[in-house]
Amino acid sequence: MTNGASGNPFLGYGKIVLAERLVGRTRELDSLTERLYQRAGSLSIIGTHRIGKSSLVTEAVRRAKVNYHVSPIIMVSLSVIDNSKSLFETILEEVRVQAEDDGLELPPKFYREIGKDATDSYEAYRRLKRGMIALCKADIKTAVVLDEFDAIRGFLDADKTIQRLRDLIDHWHETGSCMVFISRRSLYAIEKQLYGVSNLDNVCEKQYVLPLESDGLAQMTARLGNCWKLTPEEVKTLMWHTGGHPFLSEMILCRSWEDRHLVTGIGKSIGDMYDYYGHLRELLIEDTLFDQMVQATVGPRWSLKLESIDNLTRYGLIKCMKSPSATFFQAWSEHFQIYLEKCSREAPTWELWRTTELALRDFIESRCQEALGANWHDVLGKRHPKSVGAIFDGCQERMAKDKKLFGLNASERLLDYAYPMQLWEIISAAWENFNSSFKREKNYWKERFALLAKVRTPYAHSRDFVIPEHEITNAQGYCQEILSVIK
Repeated sequence: MTNGASGNPFLGYGKIVLAERLVGRTRELDSLTERLYQRAGSLSIIGTHRIGKSSLVTEAVRRAKVNYHVSPIIMVSLSVIDNSKSLFETILEEVRVQAEDDGLELPPKFYREIGKDATDSYEAYRRLKRGMIALCKADIKTAVVLDEFDAIRGFLDADKTIQRLRDLIDHWHETGSCMVFISRRSLYAIEKQLYGVSNLDNVCEKQYVLPLESDGLAQMTARLGNCWKLTPEEVKTLMWHTGGHPFLSEMILCRSWEDRHLVTGIGKSIGDMYDYYGHLRELLIEDTLFDQMVQATVGPRWSLKLESIDNLTRYGLIKCMKSPSATFFQAWSEHFQIYLEKCSREAPTWELWRTTELALRDFIESRCQEALGANWHDVLGKRHPKSVGAIFDGCQERMAKDKKLFGLNASERLLDYAYPMQLWEIISAAWENFNSSFKREKNYWKERFALLAKVRTPYAHSRDFVIPEHEITNAQGYCQEILSVIK
């Protein structure tokens, strides 16, 4: 089934969306619109790539202008400005243009600042400040939105620029100015990378833009209209793949439209989803958070920091999951969780454990093939159906899932999908083939594998999701002990 291109309600995904197309953001929109109306303090809007930060602020600006006739409110993107002098001059000029377009009578002192050519960045900043003070005395208050604020790191005088921006909002009673900073990183993270800056982060309230909740995703899918309705299972499938990420969700729905088939749209989108994951990974690596995210959601948690857990949770990149017996962390979407597990298998965080894990799998496979033949999985699984058999069933499921998601990049070896304690269960079930190498009694080794499982697997009681340093030290020693035995 096909339809004209004009009928696809998701064409143009990835661009700024406004009005009814901006779904699931009612509370944030109301709050931000009210703030712009009141010019009540400055705000930092933070969120990952394409999560909808600029759309949220642009729509709030539109509503403030239409509903409350607020002027001037200007938006300036730092992605197209490469120096602070241009930034300050652009802000001043944009304020003038919008105020005049809206019919405001600007004071002569403001025009005197506009009419001069600044010789350097400091002079441009001084003229901007004097211009805003002139406006404030005329009872004209300004709201300035600075988009792509991460780009300020490329300014040669980034530290001074941030200090001057802070000065403008610190003296709001004189300048009548509030600012909204839109960035992928928090202002604190940006400032950490710049030496000698003032603490802009502390004078701005923070608002993180997160993936959509289920009701927001339902509002998005409702735009399909009567010609195609997703089943409840299809909605779950969409949430499984996107975690409510608006860009990824719109991309899949757009590409599903022509055939009215969600799985087809997912298949068409997988490559771009991995491109998005790669971009997100680069950003997190730069901020030393990707390694921490893998530790939190996959393990081993050998150097996990509470600060990182807090940052990743604020970004909506991980969420805390609870069961009756444990607390654990999971990525923002189940599809991305599997991507992280694949990343962990390719290059686990803790190199010593990686070496031990790979050597163990080779050792187990070699000994079992020698004793039980090429079909040793089946033989051992039938002998111990409730333990080893169940382990292999789980490995088969994970292997099938990886093959479906990653194709030829998925591992073909069953043991690659077994966890540390499961490796021990296999060794224990075929102990007669291993005791000559391990030599000590089974309980001795069981205790060692139990600690390695605790470090490797991201499940722990809520007060103990960071492994104590002494246990990490013990685990390192156990890895070396196991390697000395099996090699």
